[in-house]
Amino acid sequence: MIMGRKKILFCVENARQGGISKALESFLFLLNPKDYEIKIFCINYKDGPYSSIFSNYIIEKQSPILYALSTYYKEHKGIKKFGYAIIKCINATLKKLLNINFFDIALSKAIKRISKKDFDVVIAFSEGIVTHYCAKITAPRKLAWVHLDYKRYLAYTNNRDETDIFRHYDNIIIPSKHCSNSFIEIFPQYKNKVTVLPNPLNFTRIKELSLNDKHLDHRFNYQNSFTIVSVGRICYEKQFFMIPKIAAELITNNVMFKWYIIGSGSKEETAYLYKNIKEYRVQDYVIPLGEKTNPYPYIKHSNLLAVTSVSETFCYSIAEAKVLHTPVIATNFGTAYEVLEPHHGIICDISEFGDKIYKIITNPKRYSELIENLREYKYRNEELICTFNQITKKQ
Repeated sequence: MIMGRKKILFCVENARQGGISKALESFLFLLNPKDYEIKIFCINYKDGPYSSIFSNYIIEKQSPILYALSTYYKEHKGIKKFGYAIIKCINATLKKLLNINFFDIALSKAIKRISKKDFDVVIAFSEGIVTHYCAKITAPRKLAWVHLDYKRYLAYTNNRDETDIFRHYDNIIIPSKHCSNSFIEIFPQYKNKVTVLPNPLNFTRIKELSLNDKHLDHRFNYQNSFTIVSVGRICYEKQFFMIPKIAAELITNNVMFKWYIIGSGSKEETAYLYKNIKEYRVQDYVIPLGEKTNPYPYIKHSNLLAVTSVSETFCYSIAEAKVLHTPVIATNFGTAYEVLEPHHGIICDISEFGDKIYKIITNPKRYSELIENLREYKYRNEELICTFNQITKKQ
């Protein structure tokens, strides 16, 4: 270890696709290794596109118990699928009958081992189980990183009382003003602990990856029509199931376009999306491409990024599209106004998407103005890293 480096541990739940993994990846690229010794504790780092990126930082080998109880067994096949399903079933039964939870036991043991590593700063980099367990780690300084609108989050957890959890943290970092206001409304007693810190972007890396056209999906034909792309996990929050209806509206206005969806999700949500594609007869216009390890060439070659989300804490795809000079249309969720300026795109209700996209396609002058404005856009990480450095100092 280089003398004088600050030892920091980031704790996350998994290495799957999503804003949390992407935010952590950006920090790994931006934090100077001369100043920091970075390690990651990941409950399940074997599954997901970020596993290879995180692997060099992992603090300890994957626990077989934690993996078996945290993996999505439906994604496995044959004996593995059956085995993981049985393990989950046994654990659920023991938890119900005897109040024994092997997942909690294995995680508690990992926490005890981590506490002996003498980290200067421990960061709970995701909500829920990670925030709960990192509160038990012994370290001079602990940070909680909240990547969501807490009011919406508590609604999903039946308003579980988490008041005591944040008492154990020195600072609570939230990527947007909208979500920080939501958090403070629920926990006013922690107002002085909250710092708004937008997620960093490794724009050099994004631009480099956007030039890699070698493995573009053969279905992605961006040269013969106006190309729209939506990127993210196929889930209710992203509202990709609304895209076929919007596409059908555009078809009635006789405009030529292709709308590609990049991402994967549950079987139920994916089936619902395909059902709507078929129901609205837009199979030739709306094309799901599945999950892509590198979505940037798709964003770069598209004429428009469409964000249909109900809610976002910090919409990475908008920030990335701006770096790649691709105009954006986004729904009017709270943080959209913090990430997307009017001269870089359009914010509106999802019911207006069809009309707004039609006007963009049929108004070349307006579209050219958006492109020109984006060419002058620069994302600055220096202030973010400076603030992070201040937060991680011992008080």
